[in-house]
Amino acid sequence: MKRLLAIAAAAILPTGLAFSQTPAPTTFEVADVHASPSSGNSFMNSGFYGGRYIVHSATLVDLIRISYGVEADAVYGGPSWLDSDRFEIVAKVPPRSSEADRQVMLQALLADRFKLVVHKEDKPQDVFTLTAGKKVLMKASEGEGRANCQPPEGRGPQPYIVLDCKNMAMADFATQFHQMAGGYVTHQVVDLTGLKGQFDFAIKWTPRGALRAGSSESEANPGISFFEAVDKQLGLKLAPEKRPMPAIVVDSVNRTPTDNAPGIDKALPPAPMEFDAASVKQNKSGGQVRRIQPKAGGRIEVENIPLKELIGLAWNVDRDPERIVGGPKWIETENFDIVAKTADFPMNSPPPFDQVRLMLQPLLKERFKLEAHMEDQPIPVWTLTVAKGGSKLKEADPASRSSCKGAPGDSTTVPMIVYTCQNTTMAQLAEAMHNFAGGYVNHPAVDMTGLTGGYDFKITWTPAGALMGGGRSGASGDAAGAGAAVDPNGGISFFEAVEKQLGLHLESGQKHPMPVLVIDHVEQLVEN
Repeated sequence: MKRLLAIAAAAILPTGLAFSQTPAPTTFEVADVHASPSSGNSFMNSGFYGGRYIVHSATLVDLIRISYGVEADAVYGGPSWLDSDRFEIVAKVPPRSSEADRQVMLQALLADRFKLVVHKEDKPQDVFTLTAGKKVLMKASEGEGRANCQPPEGRGPQPYIVLDCKNMAMADFATQFHQMAGGYVTHQVVDLTGLKGQFDFAIKWTPRGALRAGSSESEANPGISFFEAVDKQLGLKLAPEKRPMPAIVVDSVNRTPTDNAPGIDKALPPAPMEFDAASVKQNKSGGQVRRIQPKAGGRIEVENIPLKELIGLAWNVDRDPERIVGGPKWIETENFDIVAKTADFPMNSPPPFDQVRLMLQPLLKERFKLEAHMEDQPIPVWTLTVAKGGSKLKEADPASRSSCKGAPGDSTTVPMIVYTCQNTTMAQLAEAMHNFAGGYVNHPAVDMTGLTGGYDFKITWTPAGALMGGGRSGASGDAAGAGAAVDPNGGISFFEAVEKQLGLHLESGQKHPMPVLVIDHVEQLVEN
């Protein structure tokens, strides 16, 4: 009887489905794993194209977060370096693999190459709970479709962020607005509304950095926080709470991954090194809008960008103009548009930015006859030293995880940034400053404190653009008095915060050897 049922079931299956399908792979075919080179531009990103899966500049916390689908805050335990050491992964996967497939393969890679052992456990975590108010103000969606939130045509009313959302289930809301309103929603959102189905709605709010309590451009256009917008415009409540949530607990892990297999470079799918087609034109509009945007399907659009900035982008020295040496003056004053494309990327995702950098290099070499090389030269830096009054840092438990996290402050009069670090060295702090306090620290920073070991500390300061009286010192000036004018709203510059809160001192005017890009030859644009 069972045999007859099986035959009958097979008979009604569509052609091609009568036999069991090939099971999804559980491991990468081959994988290159190695430590990331030291760089001030340590931003994690990942991508998948042409059977090539890449994770760039990722900590083990990043890799665990990606592979197990949890927030970084939900990764517990592990050694001190889990949040600080960074790694590169390039792996070969079937072109039709799904994101879920790649998560399983990444879990297997971590277990194999890092000997990672974890277990799942509920842990108390900071979250935002989403509940329904007395009257839900959203409209039920009439049709089915992909959940989507887009800004309206045109810029919309300023200074708001405005989104029109369609077919949004509450689970989608929880996921997307953790990303879209990150200035407010600093932890994952847990849906407790009990609402089923999909909804259409519009929502507008003031960016966190532009919000001032008791102020507005006019009485008809006051600022509104994201939390107020959710309440008044959607009829929902979003509130911070600590509650047990699924977590990944690290039991053991090796700091050094096992060696790559011999000949790994030849076994991996080749990375696209050039665009299939590219248009490069000079932009003579004199406009103020500048844009660099990777798009889905391997497309990159560049609008109104100086050649010097494009060169810095291609060779990953774009954060510091001083790290580009030589070349005629016109590379700083003449702007260009680029539209380029390669067919090696999937249609539903943009190419990884680091791959875009590599593909820009041959394009600029071809169109501008560019020749350049890297070498170490002294460039202006900020030096971090102990202040005259002495350090105010607290020595960390050496066994605690080394990490730094930024978040908006609670001030109601002026926007503030709070940067909290645990078991962090002064070298790590100095290297990161150019990224998290770039409005003030406009050159690389170098640790000259002489302090060893890790420290626990917190810095709270006002973003440079929001500080009354400024706050950014010139390249040759001393930071001691930068932004020292009293802000009536209680703002404080980054330099003051470092001095008063940490007992450290930032000073510019010195030079330190750093890798620079030397332009040996460049010519005017060769027409398309």
